[in-house]
Amino acid sequence: MFNNQGLFGFLRNTRFWVAVFVLGSSICFLNPAVDYLQAAYVKNPMPIRKTLKSCVPILNCLNGYQPKSIEARDSDLGTDEYTLVIYNDNGYSNIKQALLFVTFYNDPKDKVPHTPDVCGRQAGNVITGCKSIEIAIPGVDPARGALKANQFITEKSGTQAVDVYFFVAQGYFKQTRNQVRWQLCKPGDRSVYFSKIEVQAVYSPEVGPEAAAEKCKEMLKEAVPLILNEYLPIFPSNEF
Repeated sequence: MFNNQGLFGFLRNTRFWVAVFVLGSSICFLNPAVDYLQAAYVKNPMPIRKTLKSCVPILNCLNGYQPKSIEARDSDLGTDEYTLVIYNDNGYSNIKQALLFVTFYNDPKDKVPHTPDVCGRQAGNVITGCKSIEIAIPGVDPARGALKANQFITEKSGTQAVDVYFFVAQGYFKQTRNQVRWQLCKPGDRSVYFSKIEVQAVYSPEVGPEAAAEKCKEMLKEAVPLILNEYLPIFPSNEF
């Protein structure tokens, strides 16, 4: 406890009043400053140009295959904006079936989904080989970066397939989930979106995975320009 002399001496202390001023100023100005920063850096959803539900591409590399749009459970995907197309062969091809699967996310709270190699293991698929590949997509702006994708071979109950997948985040090609997260966190972008693009080719044992891998690349060379130019937001997506 202060006696009267000590209390008055304390109140005459310049450092005390400086501390009071700083504390008072903080109370007056800190909240507005925080509100300003939050408003300046808040992320907003970037709308898709055209719903993916209408995307059922007819691909030249799958001439004779019958495309069929498949419904998936939105709760499993974390989005209702997707296309899942199965291409069944004409009975004469060594590539028995092909798949195109595209999902789109633009809520700043959306989490980057698990990748098909992880989900495939959980569903009982055996991964017999995986590697990183780079694909040259004709007619795509080089500013998007190199398209580096993940390719892996799966087997389940005698069915063998090659899968290839990658991401598009803010218009840029990304190979991993962490790369997507880094892109979304950059402060220059006020609006955000990302998409996962996956293709699959089921092959017969007579041809091996090489033919299926080549078919996946052919599918992406046709499908990716269509998806970028007609469905995903216009590139560049940076807003300063």
